[in-house]
Amino acid sequence: MISDSESNYEPNKYLIPKANIEYISFTNIYCSLGKDIPINNPTIVTIKDFNHEELSLLKSINRKDEALNKIVE
Repeated sequence: MISDSESNYEPNKYLIPKANIEYISFTNIYCSLGKDIPINNPTIVTIKDFNHEELSLLKSINRKDEALNKIVE
């Protein structure tokens, strides 16, 4: 199905047979506080940009998340 909405219930979706599709392309648009951010913009932060404290916090969050997942299972 093709649409410009993520909603499963959006009425303006189109079903196209696979045999009729020759090429599919996706474009990611990064957005922060309602403003588009160019992909090459240095304000996009990745893990390699984290300092020691930020990495420690991320590891702590991941450990807590893993512990919660084990409880749920």
